[in-house]
Amino acid sequence: MYKRQVLPGKNTYSDPSVAGGGQGHLQVTHSTGMMFALADDLRAESVSAFMNKLDTRVDIADAFAVRMENGAVATIGSTGNIGAGDRGVLEVHLHGSKGRLRVDLSAGQLYVRQHTGKEEFLQLDGVLNLGQKSSQHFVDLLLGVGTNSAPGRTVGLYSVELLDAAYRSASQDGQSVRVASLYENFNDE
Repeated sequence: MYKRQVLPGKNTYSDPSVAGGGQGHLQVTHSTGMMFALADDLRAESVSAFMNKLDTRVDIADAFAVRMENGAVATIGSTGNIGAGDRGVLEVHLHGSKGRLRVDLSAGQLYVRQHTGKEEFLQLDGVLNLGQKSSQHFVDLLLGVGTNSAPGRTVGLYSVELLDAAYRSASQDGQSVRVASLYENFNDE
């Protein structure tokens, strides 16, 4: 099997022609992907978003308010405006009818607190800290040498929909964008 580590170029994160929009495309994908993987009954219905490029050509700070198809609401925030050596934090918090769940992808930690008061904390060393593994798995699938461990899952699709609506909303000064509108100009042919 062909394995080669490819590191980002110097313009990878700062050139819109390479990075797309910036923080949303490069980092929010991780938190939305984790959110949709943990709660597979979620799918964005509408998104309102604000983004700030600071003094760069790509978005650096993002804030989204999302209404899900099942009535749930979500807030998503992300920033690339952190100092040298700061790994940042990548967390997803889910609050439901029986309690709450917090996953810290950076630290590999899982915390659950039920409304009954029962708590559970797990240190998941190596399980959540995938680093290059997810990218390599994707490349392997494209090359036909990998196995899709989650066929039929919609995590990627739902993340792309949410981000597409967010970028459209941000370009319209935060006006809410319905995900269904993303599909209005497609032909059935």
